[in-house]
Amino acid sequence: MVRRFRCSTVARLYGVGCQIPSRLEGSFPDIDYVLLGYDILKGFPQADQHDPGLTFSIFKADYKTDSFTADCRYRVPRGLQIIPDVSCDTSFTSMIIRNQEDLASSLSTSAEVSGGRWGVKFSASVGYKKSSRSMGKGEFVYVTSQANCYYYYSRLIEDNPPPFDPTFLSWVNTLNSTNSVEIYIKFFSLYGTHYITDARFGARFVKNYKMETKIYEKEEAEGVNVAVSVSYSGLFSVGGGFSLDSSQRQAVSSFMSRVTSETISVGAPPPANGDAMTWASTVK
Repeated sequence: MVRRFRCSTVARLYGVGCQIPSRLEGSFPDIDYVLLGYDILKGFPQADQHDPGLTFSIFKADYKTDSFTADCRYRVPRGLQIIPDVSCDTSFTSMIIRNQEDLASSLSTSAEVSGGRWGVKFSASVGYKKSSRSMGKGEFVYVTSQANCYYYYSRLIEDNPPPFDPTFLSWVNTLNSTNSVEIYIKFFSLYGTHYITDARFGARFVKNYKMETKIYEKEEAEGVNVAVSVSYSGLFSVGGGFSLDSSQRQAVSSFMSRVTSETISVGAPPPANGDAMTWASTVK
């Protein structure tokens, strides 16, 4: 989860005129995730449950510096910037996945990685292998469509990061005193290949479709835009607030009769009225 923003909203409790707030809500929810390691080979950001790429903690939360957000509402661990980021995209933009390269590209929209030569990203995950087998035979094409809603953004201050987790440090000391391949492999299995620098917290609603390749090619030859049909289907699936005309509804009906689908909802699902701000208010 690597993204690049330049904002600074973390204020020290003292020296800026900020009193201990009566409405203090404690720490940001789920902040533990940004302290974990990530295995780029085993990860699968579109997993319907826990992303298998997340590992044990590399960093630990340290609140001794008494840092807060600029509005004095939340405590912030040392070494992190945390800012509100309330935004939603309910367009259900779609991506056609024909091969392993397309699959890795679609997953990279949720987890961007820099540094190192680790081969094919996500290739060791169960979800990746399952999809790759079908595409490798040329029998199926996958189409993914999703809506996203965010409520805050976190960034690691790399010049002054959070303190390392004691167990992680113990492992690093072990690596410094050994050349054992087995011990290095064990280390990577526990802590992954990367640490998280940037993360956006919120919810996502994903519709994945599986279509026979011959049907997909026939649709495309007849001038049917499969990606657009998928987007209509995503809008239709979450309720009446996303208005579709009769031709769009017909496209959805025709498309759904030719595919198998699965729905992945992480966090709060989009509301039936289709209103992005309603969704944003429930993503907490």
